[in-house]
Amino acid sequence: MDASLLPSTLNKFSRE
Repeated sequence: MDASLLPSTLNKFSRE
């Protein structure tokens, strides 16, 4: 996993 994708994915789940 790319370090850049990690925050992006976490942010997406956080918004859910």
